[in-house]
Amino acid sequence: MIELACERRNDAPCAIVGVDIAAGEDHFDHLNYAELHHPHFEAFQLAKSHKLNITIHAGEVGDSTFVKKAVYEYGAKRIGHGYRICHEPDVMEEMKVRNIHFEICPTSSYETGGWQYEHNKNWAEHPAVKMFRYGLNIGLNSDDPSVFDTSCTWQYRIATGKMGFTKECILKTIHNSINAAFLNDQEKEALRSELDKWYKFHTC
Repeated sequence: MIELACERRNDAPCAIVGVDIAAGEDHFDHLNYAELHHPHFEAFQLAKSHKLNITIHAGEVGDSTFVKKAVYEYGAKRIGHGYRICHEPDVMEEMKVRNIHFEICPTSSYETGGWQYEHNKNWAEHPAVKMFRYGLNIGLNSDDPSVFDTSCTWQYRIATGKMGFTKECILKTIHNSINAAFLNDQEKEALRSELDKWYKFHTC
């Protein structure tokens, strides 16, 4: 997979911009799941050596230390979910200092059990709220919209209507996502410009 990604990284308009592990988190536990750990770990060492962009799901249902492994050992610049770090202030601070981007999806966090809504029934207590208030680099996403029957628009509605995010907060999260996107600086600046024009037009 990594070799194929390297071969196709410049094949515009369908260039491969990065690699991801979006399945379970057992592969981080090399003591109990060595047969899963080593192939993933070795593949991402190869990805790092070829300077491929890396994002990995971690800390959604597994231990917060998996987030640290994803960043320090696998080379991830973006983390899918990462909710478990909310219980570890030291880990939160490390991720803040390193400006690691967290891809947040309220809907999937509920449906996968990454966040136990049924336990407290209060969206304002979602880990994303704490992460944002702490100053972590988060963005709101639809995860897999066909699987979870949702969209980015619906995630913004949940965030503003139930989690306490203001429009300015949403704007900040979108800027975070643009800054963390696997794009060049010119492409990012074009997106920022379009976003700010749209926001100014619709809030005046």
